[in-house]
Amino acid sequence: MSNSLVPPLFPEQPDFQYIWKQSESYEPKKEKKIQSLSAAMDVDEDTVRQNLPDYEALFASQQLYNDTVARSYPTFYRNLSNTPFVAAARDDMGNLIETEGWWNEIANAYNVARDTVAIGNIGTRAMLDGRDLYPYERRKIERARQ
Repeated sequence: MSNSLVPPLFPEQPDFQYIWKQSESYEPKKEKKIQSLSAAMDVDEDTVRQNLPDYEALFASQQLYNDTVARSYPTFYRNLSNTPFVAAARDDMGNLIETEGWWNEIANAYNVARDTVAIGNIGTRAMLDGRDLYPYERRKIERARQ
């Protein structure tokens, strides 16, 4: 007895030759960029794929050309109006983002280690003095936890 609703026990093998041929035109970096832009801008991936340069420019204008960037990074903001600078930055954007993330992780780890040592010193000093923490020490510990 055959039921059309039940899947076969042994499904057909995929066409590996077709997959191999299709992979030649697949660009992983470009597809990742399309997926990221699609998610960030809440637009269908096919729409982004068809108009990729437009969506890249729109995303950059929203993220880079604003008052926050102008106040925080005035030199960078000023250079964003220079075409050769933008071309170089755009070409190396992946490495810049990765490097910034790496340095941010190091900075965060340093801050956590510094705060941990400071809290340990405060607690050890109070314990050796045989006393409870002073109110200013408690506030300092609470600030470090945030």
